[in-house]
Amino acid sequence: MTAVAENDLQQRRTRIRQRELLLTLQRWAPAYRDVAGDCLSYVFELADATEPEREWLRQQVAQRGLPQVAGPTIDQLRAEGRRANAAASAAFLVGDHVRARDLIDDARVYGALFETEWVKLHQFISAQSGYTPGMSEKPQPREPEPKQPVIERPIDLQDEPDLKKPETVPMPVPDERPA
Repeated sequence: MTAVAENDLQQRRTRIRQRELLLTLQRWAPAYRDVAGDCLSYVFELADATEPEREWLRQQVAQRGLPQVAGPTIDQLRAEGRRANAAASAAFLVGDHVRARDLIDDARVYGALFETEWVKLHQFISAQSGYTPGMSEKPQPREPEPKQPVIERPIDLQDEPDLKKPETVPMPVPDERPA
């Protein structure tokens, strides 16, 4: 991966982490505030926040205040992540690669993608679109290399594998009995 592409992913990681911290604050701060008073220490622990992240979150609370009502549940967040992942696939298929990359960031925020999946999807979209992050805002199409097959759809859009159980043949029972 090029330095420019890695820098783009690092910037995206930072924005994703900030959104994750805000979601954790939104989800848990109202409940802990009512029980323990100092809800930020609990939020920091739940989010496994580093010291710079803690400082950033303190600044956000100082600017915006604490959330008054609890945010979405983990099930609601995961459902939103699945919708974002599906929308990213649809955007990719119609050629809107920039939107597809933004939507897989959303899917990552909401817990629908692991880090490694997120990176691979960014690499795949960039490779298919000829997009070099930070160099151009509009993807530039490129000719695929002749030796490599052209993959028309991301792996997660491939047809479901046939998961039928193979037919089992009954084993013959031996006629011999132990003595």
